[in-house]
Amino acid sequence: MIKKLRFGSIDARASPIDALCRRRSSALGALPSPLSSAPAAVSGASPADRSDSQAGQLNALTIQVPANASPALGSNRIADWDPGVDFRNDDRFFQIALRGDLDVTDHITLTSISAYEDYRQDAVRDIDGTALQILLLGTQGRIKSFSQELRLVGDSGPLKWIVGANYAKDKANEFQSFDIRNQTNNPIFGIPNVGADLTSTQNSKTLAAFGNAEFEITPDLTLQAGARYTENRRWFNTCSLDNGNGNIAAIIGVVQSVAKGAFGLPAGPVPQVGGCFNLDANYDPGEFRSRLNENNVSWRVGAKYKITSDALIYANVSRGYKSGLFPTVLASSNNQFAPVKQEKLTAYEAGVKASFLDRAVDLTAAVFYYDYRNKQVRSHFIDPIFVVLESVANAPKSDAIGAEAQVVVRPLRGLTLNLSGSYTDSKIKDFIGVNQFGAVEDFSGTRMPFTPEWQGVGDAEYRWSLDPSHEVFVGGSLSYTGASNAFLGADSVGKMVARTLVDLRAGVSGPGDRWKAYVWGRNVTNEKYQNYVMRITDTVIGYSGKPATYGFTLAVNFR
Repeated sequence: MIKKLRFGSIDARASPIDALCRRRSSALGALPSPLSSAPAAVSGASPADRSDSQAGQLNALTIQVPANASPALGSNRIADWDPGVDFRNDDRFFQIALRGDLDVTDHITLTSISAYEDYRQDAVRDIDGTALQILLLGTQGRIKSFSQELRLVGDSGPLKWIVGANYAKDKANEFQSFDIRNQTNNPIFGIPNVGADLTSTQNSKTLAAFGNAEFEITPDLTLQAGARYTENRRWFNTCSLDNGNGNIAAIIGVVQSVAKGAFGLPAGPVPQVGGCFNLDANYDPGEFRSRLNENNVSWRVGAKYKITSDALIYANVSRGYKSGLFPTVLASSNNQFAPVKQEKLTAYEAGVKASFLDRAVDLTAAVFYYDYRNKQVRSHFIDPIFVVLESVANAPKSDAIGAEAQVVVRPLRGLTLNLSGSYTDSKIKDFIGVNQFGAVEDFSGTRMPFTPEWQGVGDAEYRWSLDPSHEVFVGGSLSYTGASNAFLGADSVGKMVARTLVDLRAGVSGPGDRWKAYVWGRNVTNEKYQNYVMRITDTVIGYSGKPATYGFTLAVNFR
């Protein structure tokens, strides 16, 4: 018998990446929180970004042909970019979502979540760190995504369960324009290598079914188990294009002629002005088409035990997957469009959660071990025309072991101190790939890129009543991120130094924090650091974190 039908909204997010990741997360975690009984509503958002794209900083020179290097490459400016170019972004994102809850019985609820996202990008980026056109990149693209999930949630005494299925359909179109006229690898065969274009289309469909259960053996011991079966189908079409001036077509035509003669291959179509120039196994140009079909079963088993009413211990073992992908790279050979396989992670975790001194102190601590197979890592490949290009590769074996902890202390009314930190020891255990200089290297035994050993955050906030309905608060945080490397191996040009950032805030909040207004300062000590480092043929660039920044925020919660 149908008891009640409810509709409510789910939050819209301004990031398509966040939306896609949230939608694809498996239902193996805790059961959802009690469902809202809000009236029928649809949530949506349509933000836009018109800011300038960020210029990269020149960290190092990796000149391919020193004889062709311009004196401008020796500039000691912190950051530089090509003059006379409009670097404003024109990015737009639209999302609409609908959630409906149907109380089938007093203990079973059917939930439907439908969502549609549309992201468009139009941007020009100078990503070589110089005023030369070593790599001036224009990108236009669009992602359209639809998802539908149905799930049943039940609460039957000691058993809590959830079963469901979801479907997702995504389409991504991208067009990139590369201006590379000032690369030192110029000319090639006496022909100027001034630029090229890339077009690609990816379509994917994902079907999944999942279930999760928690069973209370005793009031203190609970067992948990869940599984998810996923099928993903991905179609990929791409083409490296002559940009209409015929230069790249002529260069590839020379490569094609030499290769066909060396291997005794029959004559075929030749690269055309404005046409595809990527070559297949017979050294014939044309659009590359491929398909990637994958499936997997992710799962989790675990248990939690209450030692006292204020403390519990837990242990989990889980397996998860990250789907494979095709690289969208400018390449002269179809071999370089080959996909990477799905990544598999088996995770082991054990920890404790406890409160002390009448909940004046909360402690959470855990140890973990992550065992990766075919981990997707940023790598490189050697292209006969464009030399060393970035791509993605599978590292057969890698792992990470570590620990994390968080302590929240409330020593007096209104004062909250929060301290958290983690240690991670990560290793590539088995991988032979191409380094950022284009040489084959054995990376076994080296750290994973972008993985600092130590990270920590300390935060303090003090609140006091302004009147019965309003509170004033002041606070600050100190965050530390240890050194790491952006490149595989221990290459010094990819090193990102440790950083310590200080943020401050002060403001006032309304009843129940339904609204708050505050001023803030971020990185108030103006710490200089970089979030990302990459090689662009003749240069290595880094993207800096924001300097000291100050602002005012008014936040309102309408729920």
